Amino acid sequence: MAHRNSISQNLEPCHNTAMRWINIGWVVLATVVNVHADGAPSTTQATAVTLSDVTGKWWIDPAANHCVVKDGEVAVYNESAQGAALHAEIGGMSWDNYRVEMEIMAETGTSPAKHGFPWNVQICPSNTNTFCQFFGDGSFNIGYVHDFARPGDWMHLADKHLERMKTKQWHKIELTARHGQVVLKLDGKMVNQAKVPTGTAGMVGLLVNFASDAKVHLRNMSVTLLEPTEQQLKELSRDAAANWEEYRAAREKSGDPVRPEEFPANKPGIVNIAGVK
Repeated sequence: MAHRNSISQNLEPCHNTAMRWINIGWVVLATVVNVHADGAPSTTQATAVTLSDVTGKWWIDPAANHCVVKDGEVAVYNESAQGAALHAEIGGMSWDNYRVEMEIMAETGTSPAKHGFPWNVQICPSNTNTFCQFFGDGSFNIGYVHDFARPGDWMHLADKHLERMKTKQWHKIELTARHGQVVLKLDGKMVNQAKVPTGTAGMVGLLVNFASDAKVHLRNMSVTLLEPTEQQLKELSRDAAANWEEYRAAREKSGDPVRPEEFPANKPGIVNIAGVK
């Protein structure tokens, strides 16, 4: 039987605030989306959020929704360590100039017997062809693939290896995608950045624990639109699957249908190269 839980969050001062819902199988969570009309924080206090405000949904891959709500947090765990334990997408094809923030904590690391990757959270701009990777072993990589018909064409845009992230300790991660540039921060400090060859526009993907059986918790997830457009706000009100279908249909109507090399054939869908490190 379906039931609902929500993550309570403190709202930043901003011009306009909208409530987002994440549908993860039978779990429903809340994520705050802040819209800053001028790209800068406002001194105006945010008003209360109600369910009558703009709502939208994350699209969740049904094969990668190994999570539950526990004590107000999203607990992600896949014992098999096959593929991503959680894969979600939000927004639409016009999305650009935004910031994604969340707090993450690994309760356990990857079991040595699995021979997998360290525990990981990946935020994936530009329609999940750019992989901003936060690995528990301190690897903060930015990977990119241009041709989805040739997923082996993985390109490392920038790799950084810093201090290992401790288990059982909360960390704040942040991705800013703006004007074709991605910037990664850990606990308020920049850990990596890169220019994306084809820009940063497109849906935003979230992958947790690719090839890992670690137990990872997420909380206080938020998305901030820094330079919102009319189309972005329209896409904000709908789930990623609906936005994708509209985009695909428009391309078809224009005589320029979506090509295999542009996106995964089952988009929105899992990207098998997401675990390349």
